Formats: sequence, structure tokens, C-alpha cells
Amino acid sequence: MESTESVQDTQSGQIQAVQEYCQRYLSKERYEHLVRVWETMREVKQRHGLSVSEEKLALAGFGHDIARELPGEVSALLLQQSGVELEPWEREFKLFCHTKAGILILRECFGVDDEEVFQAVAHHTLGNSGLCQLARLLYIADFLEPKRPFLTDEERENYMAMEFDRTVYEVCRRTAEFLRDSSKPILPPTLAMIRELEQHLGIGPGQCFVLPS
Repeated sequence: MESTESVQDTQSGQIQAVQEYCQRYLSKERYEHLVRVWETMREVKQRHGLSVSEEKLALAGFGHDIARELPGEVSALLLQQSGVELEPWEREFKLFCHTKAGILILRECFGVDDEEVFQAVAHHTLGNSGLCQLARLLYIADFLEPKRPFLTDEERENYMAMEFDRTVYEVCRRTAEFLRDSSKPILPPTLAMIRELEQHLGIGPGQCFVLPS
């Protein structure tokens, strides 16, 4: 069994390699987004005293969009060739395939072998029920990073000041409300996350998120 120090050393090398890859091969705008997401994750972790290691946080923060600039068709093909089954919405909206394609790259190219990191990368776009703390942290940081044009500084601070699970819920709900009001589909993982958090937070029927009729 590997020691904690050995695992941390391995992860530190992986972080450096992933970060260098992203800085070299992704667009400047995408890389700067990764940096801001990582910094936001660290900020939220500190505010709420979350028990997430800095190594996992960095691997998820820098790795979550490592495949984002691949064409969706390419990501889908990579997954199919690797025997990864696509969800119905991934077959229809191939942009979503960048999450699982990112896991393939992290595992095959950088030797990452961490199920919490993989879960965070897999669900950072749509969310889902049953997510670990790291995955929920990445989910909200991707929404709250400071350059998002749909958030004012005041709105961002209000989200950041909430209790952690409440922040996750409000971010997920706001995303779903935007989709609903834009007549866009709310996909099953997002709805599952909303319902799980409504139950966890004790949100009553009159305050629950309402699906379009």
C-alpha cells in the first residue's frame, strides 16, 4: 500500500504535467478559465473548511476542461473507441462528451487514477445526485469563477456566503431555471441533483423547482 507522501508526490507530478499541457495546448482564454476555477475552488474550500486535498482540487480544477476544445464528434469517437457507453443526451449533444473524454486523457496520458477526481470531471457540467464533496465543489466553482458574464460581483458574493450545500442547490437551480425559461431541455442528471438537494435541505413543495408543464 502506498504511503500518503508517495501518493502526494505522484499527484504533484501529475498536476504539473496536466497544468503544463493545458497551458501549452489549450487556448489562452481556456487556460485562464482553468486557473480561475482552481482559485475559486480553493476559496470555497477555505471559506467552508472542506476536507478536500489540494492535490485532488488541482487535478480536478485544471483537468475538468482538458478536452473542452476538441470537437464534440471527436470526443464522442474517443469514448466509443474506448468502450465507454454514451448517455442519450451525449449522443444528441456531443459537446457534453468532453467530460468523459477528459477522464480518458487524464487517465491514459497522465496516469491519474482517482475516482473522486474522475467523478468531479464527469459531472462538472450537468451535476448529478450522489456526488462527492470534490465534485460538488468543482460544479459550483465552474459557475462562480469571477469572469462569468452572467454573474455580478454582488451575486457571486451572495452565493459564496451561503452554506455549502445551499450554494450547490442555488447554482443548480439557477442553471435549470435558465434552461427552462429558454425552452431548453433540463437533462436528468441536473434534475436529479435538484431533487436530492431539495430533500436534503428540507425545501418544501411550495418552494421546489417546477418543471415546465
